[in-house]
Amino acid sequence: MDAVVEFWCFGAEGPQQLDFKPVWKAAREVIPTDQFIIERPEGDLQNLVVSAPTLFQGSAGPCCEVRALVKAKFKIQQCRITVMDTDFVASDHR
Repeated sequence: MDAVVEFWCFGAEGPQQLDFKPVWKAAREVIPTDQFIIERPEGDLQNLVVSAPTLFQGSAGPCCEVRALVKAKFKIQQCRITVMDTDFVASDHR
C-alpha cells in the first residue's frame, strides 16, 4: 500500500493543503516532449526545492527508465506556492 504524502500550511485562515500544481506546470515547460514527470513532492523540501524525475514516453525506448530530473525552486507566501526557478538535468546514460 502506498503512503499518502500531504503538505499543509497554517495561516491566518487556518490549515490549508499546499497545491503543487504550479511546480508541475513549470516542470512540464522545461522537459522534452518525449518525456513526462512524476508528480510527487520530493527533493530538498526543507530548502524549498522539488526534484521530479522524468520518464520516457512512447515506443522508442523503455517506458520506465528515468531520463532526467527537473529541479524546481519555489517559495510559499500566504499558503501559495510560486516557482522561482527550474533546472532540467539530463541523464548521461541513454
